[in-house]
Amino acid sequence: MACFSSPVRVAPLIVPINKSNMFNIRKFKAGFSLLLAVSIFQSLVLANIPDGVAPKDPPKFENWSVVGPDGGDVRSVAIDPRDQNRLYISTLDGQIHTSADAGKTWRLLVNLNEPEMVMDNLFVDSRDSKTIYASGHRHKNPGGFFRSTDGGATWKEAKELHKESIHALTQSPSDPNILLAGTVNGVWISRNSGADWERFSSPSNPINIDSIAVDPRTPSTIYAGT
Repeated sequence: MACFSSPVRVAPLIVPINKSNMFNIRKFKAGFSLLLAVSIFQSLVLANIPDGVAPKDPPKFENWSVVGPDGGDVRSVAIDPRDQNRLYISTLDGQIHTSADAGKTWRLLVNLNEPEMVMDNLFVDSRDSKTIYASGHRHKNPGGFFRSTDGGATWKEAKELHKESIHALTQSPSDPNILLAGTVNGVWISRNSGADWERFSSPSNPINIDSIAVDPRTPSTIYAGT
């Protein structure tokens, strides 16, 4: 198990213009106008840079270092939204490790005693750093959902999801009380921050879900990837 960190280089978009593609430029005048507008915008931006001051290069993210604890596979990395130095990682065997110093040192936060459970989903509640959510699967076999409300000191498994193979988990941005779990058998919802769960009974409820998201404008729109 290893977690890597690095100080993403964004390469400039270069569109060569030659005789072979002049026809396409004439055909797609709108696209050419857009490229021209971008060029003018870049020129204006560069013109406003004081003389003698070179524009800063974007981060290159070329150098990586091993910062995680030794062991099994790291399945998910989570950062506390209120403390950038507080990290969490979940593993292949139902373990969660934490770091309070941005990965310099680590400790085992909890072993859920779930052998071979692939814990692919882990995040901190958007409102409360003490509330942590985790879920997983054993491929098609059950994994489960687990919640801590005291910073990881104690954990409680959701009885409704005990037999579910959970491959996706998310929190609604507009209503953080709503959590959604995507499973082999369909979509589940919690309206009280993971305390209770129910499965959507819709006949069009998708199955074999690998990813799930809630529209940030309204929790009534849900997207599921299978």
